[in-house]
Amino acid sequence: MQPYIIFDRDGTLIKDLPYLNDPEKVDLLPNAINGLIVLKSLHFRFGIITNQSAIGRGLASWNEVKSVNNKLLETCTNFGINFDFLLICPHLPKDKCDCRKPMPELGDQAISNFNIDTKQSIMVGDKDSDIIFGNNIGLRTCRIKSAYSAKVKSDIDSVDILSLSNAIYSTYD
Repeated sequence: MQPYIIFDRDGTLIKDLPYLNDPEKVDLLPNAINGLIVLKSLHFRFGIITNQSAIGRGLASWNEVKSVNNKLLETCTNFGINFDFLLICPHLPKDKCDCRKPMPELGDQAISNFNIDTKQSIMVGDKDSDIIFGNNIGLRTCRIKSAYSAKVKSDIDSVDILSLSNAIYSTYD
């Protein structure tokens, strides 16, 4: 079993731009790389689970979303940070599918396919749906501060990924 940190994409790792379909607009959030480096040093593995309704809305193609994701992954790889998986729900909220966060389908797949230790792993996101999703799959949760209102309590609140990594690091002896 492996400890993982599963990230939401937009508003957590990169700036939240509505229906992002241009890889040139990928902009990592401040301190994301530094935080990921600390988390990697603590032997966490990484994954991303993201809702991308831009596909279902016809505002982005699968290839455009894949290009955005590849830009994010390539940027992180340049700093020695790798993600074991990146799972996408392309559906609209009204579709009521089982793969759109906060529903657990993609999380359950990741747990099974990547031998994720749910007791030592964390879901990190900026929206209530991310926190509910983390709870639904049995992970501790961290909310990254954002403009979205927080109606659901997370286990950890952080201003960014570096702040989260420092909070986790301080629990290690």
